[in-house]
Amino acid sequence: MTWRDLAACKGMDTDNFYRDTAGRPTKANRVHPTCATCPVQVPCLNDALDRFEPFGIWGGVTPRGRERILNRRLTTDGYRAVNYPRSRYG
Repeated sequence: MTWRDLAACKGMDTDNFYRDTAGRPTKANRVHPTCATCPVQVPCLNDALDRFEPFGIWGGVTPRGRERILNRRLTTDGYRAVNYPRSRYG
């Protein structure tokens, strides 16, 4: 069993966690309420950070939020992230 099996969003429409095809904000423009009470929010976020996931809400955090977390982590270690893939929609 993985963290994905325990996720509160398991079985939900994934469109709720991404922007629409034109890049317009949808429900995913903010922290998703499902993530707030999810028992695997931290492993979900860490998985997205480890994979440099540039799209969607993971662990309740938007692509921009994840980019900020990565930059802060890497800057703290004495170097700056320069190769983080930019989100297509921000």
